[in-house]
Amino acid sequence: MRSLKALALMFAVNLLFVVILSAALAIFHVRLHMVGFALLFGFGGAFLSLFLSKWLVKRMFHMVQAHQGDGGVNGHVWQLAAETAQKAQLPMPEIWIYADDRPNAFATGATRRSAMIAVSTGLLNLLDAGTLRSVLGHEMGHISNGDMLSTTLLMGLMNSYVIWMGNLAGRYLGNNVLTQIVITIAFEIGLSFLALIPITAFSRHREYGADAFSARLWGKESMISALRQLERVTVDVNPRKDALATSYIHGPMGGLFATHPDMEKRIAAIRAL
Repeated sequence: MRSLKALALMFAVNLLFVVILSAALAIFHVRLHMVGFALLFGFGGAFLSLFLSKWLVKRMFHMVQAHQGDGGVNGHVWQLAAETAQKAQLPMPEIWIYADDRPNAFATGATRRSAMIAVSTGLLNLLDAGTLRSVLGHEMGHISNGDMLSTTLLMGLMNSYVIWMGNLAGRYLGNNVLTQIVITIAFEIGLSFLALIPITAFSRHREYGADAFSARLWGKESMISALRQLERVTVDVNPRKDALATSYIHGPMGGLFATHPDMEKRIAAIRAL
């Protein structure tokens, strides 16, 4: 149930990294072996965005961290998360809350031990303790399944493809440094949007695993109830503009850029467990 703002953020960091690097290399006439260059900097950009993801989202959303012993809503969310982590036999992730009327949650972080889960105030207002616990279980499913790392590896592969094709186009279609830079950047921006197709497809596949993880922890009906309540709320997120799009528990349905499967398919998959 990850948010489009996290995917969009990772996408933006990757694209900025790729475009600036390609322009710099063209300006200074640096000639590297194209495939090696694409792989090195393609995966470099992806892992850079992964390791910066926590720092970036905390500042983007102006989050407040929940701690053990906090009073009110923060302490309640932390306690539910602690119960879920203990039952799942996972290290306790950081728990953060951010102000947003849209009900959503997402997990990020480079490793299991450095992971964080963020929940919106809209989600806290929508769900009761049982269904909120299931959503936290879903997010811990992403952590347990290593989804952040697998997404990063896929993004690195897509980055490499974008860099290689963009530089190939610039090198063979441009007849001077300026046209090489313009053509390279234009191809890389266009190809980056196409690269979102396999990334969002993988995101849809990943949601089933996180749903199943939570259903096994807290029961099928609780997870289904959480999804039903989220289904009633329209969440306007765009993976082409929001870097965290694939991270949210709830997102847009339908189309090549859909980050989440159809809700009925998710519920049917949970019932089939």
